Amino acid sequence: MNLSEHFTLEELSNTSHSDLKAKNATYARENICKLQTLAKYILEPCRAICGPLIVNSGCRCPELNKKVGGNAKSQHCLCEAADLTPTKISVKEAFDKIRKSGVPYGQLILETVGGKTWIHISLGVPFREASKCGQTYIYDGKTYKVVK
Repeated sequence: MNLSEHFTLEELSNTSHSDLKAKNATYARENICKLQTLAKYILEPCRAICGPLIVNSGCRCPELNKKVGGNAKSQHCLCEAADLTPTKISVKEAFDKIRKSGVPYGQLILETVGGKTWIHISLGVPFREASKCGQTYIYDGKTYKVVK
């Protein structure tokens, strides 16, 4: 099912944890309005800026979030965030382009964990307090560094 021109419900609810695929898909369907908002106002503009994107992680039901070691307050659990990898440019270049673009994100994080690098991006207002929107970080698997 399409959430927007280039993003589907299936890719925003996909997981490699086969034991939680059905549960996560059901959770995504229950939160389809938020996922449509994420796709339309965050992911589509990012794709227009960076080219095609692979969604590594989108919504996570609480059980999946716990299994992957996610923060209990993660916007992934609220269906308000996605982890992305661009296919045509480097992750760092995509991060910089999104950061400077005016896309109305809540958080933008360049994450590197276990030798893999991706971009975490989440919805901003009204899903996140205005004072906590536009936050930009680099995370090395241990610490967050603010990017201005």
